[in-house]
Amino acid sequence: MEDTFLSKCSIPTILCVNLPLNPLAAEPLRMPPLSESVTPSARSQATTPGILGKPTLGIIPGTRFLACDSRQRAAWAFAGLMLCLGWTGCGSRTPAPATETPPAATTPATTTSPATPTPAATPAAGGETTSSKSTGGRKWLGDIPYDVWFDDPLAVVANSQTIAAPPNMAANSGTGGTMAAADVPTTPKPAAETPAATVAGGAVDWKQTISADELQEEVKRIRNRLTQQLQSTGTYSGNYKDIQSDGAVIAAIGAIVERHPDELSWKSNAKFVRELGGQLREASKALGKEGYDKSTAVFEKLTSVLAGSVPPDVGAADEKKPFGQAASRAGVMVRMQKAFDWLKSNITTEGKLKSEQETVMHETIVLLALSVVAADATYDSGEEDDYKKHAQKMIEASRAASAAAKEMDFSKFQEAMDKVNKTCSDCHNDYRFADS
Repeated sequence: MEDTFLSKCSIPTILCVNLPLNPLAAEPLRMPPLSESVTPSARSQATTPGILGKPTLGIIPGTRFLACDSRQRAAWAFAGLMLCLGWTGCGSRTPAPATETPPAATTPATTTSPATPTPAATPAAGGETTSSKSTGGRKWLGDIPYDVWFDDPLAVVANSQTIAAPPNMAANSGTGGTMAAADVPTTPKPAAETPAATVAGGAVDWKQTISADELQEEVKRIRNRLTQQLQSTGTYSGNYKDIQSDGAVIAAIGAIVERHPDELSWKSNAKFVRELGGQLREASKALGKEGYDKSTAVFEKLTSVLAGSVPPDVGAADEKKPFGQAASRAGVMVRMQKAFDWLKSNITTEGKLKSEQETVMHETIVLLALSVVAADATYDSGEEDDYKKHAQKMIEASRAASAAAKEMDFSKFQEAMDKVNKTCSDCHNDYRFADS
């Protein structure tokens, strides 16, 4: 029977072939010269059944062949055996007992560091692998199995490709296995709230509520109106209700200036302005010439005090009267209603808000300042919880309207004015304020 046997003794470049002796062959089997490389077609033809009934190793690229007689084969076999024993030991030593690798410590779910790969077995002196292993009854020597027939064993052994880490692991791992800063979820800190400039029934930061310039501007506008309304008895009679309201606002502004940290030209006489404002409100309640004369007399004194001259007949005035005693709440609320009506009727578009910004800002600031005055606890019901809630809502809505006017944000302005309107309605459903 013809057999082709491929003997390999760890010599990657020379293989001895046991040539079949066929006396019936017409021509002896020709082998390629030593200098020629085996062609792909020759390689494919070289795999024949082996002595164990399994396919023999395929011819490896670059392998050269020698046609040998019996003596040459014996010499080559002996030389190959010696070389095998000297190079790899050919399995002459008993493999070291299998060493089980302890299981890796369980990594917490939150850890993003990739597991440290187990290093490959290190060859010991003489080229031996320091340990062998057995898996499911199958013995291994390093990375080479004892009982597996590979089509290309050298290529398998030479394959040292490293398996890449899972994409999710690679994406989430940073230097040293620490999660990158961008991947760490952080809870945004809430923005610090700006403290309210005013608190109903509590301390008031008047500087943040209304500036000295806005106070001066309001006094100037009231004085100009009174000059027109007190031209004659007729003009007085047609506007006496408005004069009453302006008198209450003058009194409130005098009380604010007493408490305001900034300077005004008449601040030292603010208590007299406060008292004369109250007198003007009372004087304008009378109709006809009587009311006109009384109101005109008070207005002349007020003009002198604002100019820096205090008439001798003004009388004494207490320092810093409470708002509940200094200014009529009903008169103050009339001015608040006028501010709201003008803003609601005239500022109906974004263009109007921009073109009338200066007036809008003044009216909303006055609305805010007078809301604070009306919230004072010295007024009737001022210490009741329901009243405080209404007053505080009014302050907040007025402040929002003032801020929107400053930013020229028409949408926010409309929203704030709606809140002002609702707060007024809710408050007056619970409270009725008599004129005083």
